[in-house]
Amino acid sequence: ENLLRQATAGFAMATELADTLVRSCGISFRTAHQIVGTLAREGSQPSLVAIDEVGLSLAGKRMSDLGLDEDAIADALDPVASIRTRGSGGPAPDDVMRVTQVFEDKLQEDVALLDLRCERVEEAMEMLRYSLQKVG
Repeated sequence: ENLLRQATAGFAMATELADTLVRSCGISFRTAHQIVGTLAREGSQPSLVAIDEVGLSLAGKRMSDLGLDEDAIADALDPVASIRTRGSGGPAPDDVMRVTQVFEDKLQEDVALLDLRCERVEEAMEMLRYSLQKVG
């Protein structure tokens, strides 16, 4: 709960909001970041009204006229929803699970190999002890 509260504070999701502006409105990444950066500097809450005002000022267009809506903004500001929108790479849940399984499988292989090597070392130690007893 504390992590979620911290992740949603301030402009922690600024990049995702800019990505949403690019996807929803078809504007350039640079313009989207200028809009979000202006909102952050002004301390404005990233609402549709605030984004429209800054968009009109910087790009001469209301982002709502280009397809942006409150739901898209809410999803962009929600870290859990943001992660779910990722289809591959980064924190996408399916990719994280797949990569985790690959590493768990590799770990099991390494554990089995280590066990085998430990057995061989123990066998070698036994042979060494036996040889030392014969000599001594």
